[in-house]
Amino acid sequence: FEDMQRITLREPSSITLSSEIEASTAAKRMLEDELDLGTIVDNAILEEYSVMCAEIKSDGTDGPSELIGKRYVYNNAIQGIPLAGNWISVGVDESGVYDVIDSWCNVQPDYSETISSSACISAISDIQKSTLVDLSSLVYVMNDEGVYELSYSNSNSDGTQEYVSLYELSN
Repeated sequence: FEDMQRITLREPSSITLSSEIEASTAAKRMLEDELDLGTIVDNAILEEYSVMCAEIKSDGTDGPSELIGKRYVYNNAIQGIPLAGNWISVGVDESGVYDVIDSWCNVQPDYSETISSSACISAISDIQKSTLVDLSSLVYVMNDEGVYELSYSNSNSDGTQEYVSLYELSN
């Protein structure tokens, strides 16, 4: 995405992370105090990932690994439905926050558009019957006019992803 910004404060340390709770607190503090994005902690959909450091043995196989950090990805959401490509990610290790990847923008919902529930149910039923679709979910996707539209996100068995606008399906 063109509006993405990476702020690297330092490289992550290779010290074992002693407290996942402190890591989470450091991430939230960075968002609330330093980036003034406190509301996202409460309204965003949180994904949490472990940052592992693995030793490579002389024979090329993986040796023991240890948790050296956490990555917290806060996905912007409206009424629990994520906005595609609208998120902020914070990397935290034993020494605190080491980087922030920002693709966040504040979006206010526009409830002036209405969607026919029968058209949506019919479209969703057709999508779910498809043998190509492995996983599907609701998501807001930015259209060509820069407006987020409620859409169905389809992850297909061939690895592709497609978005189907529910506004277009209901009209």
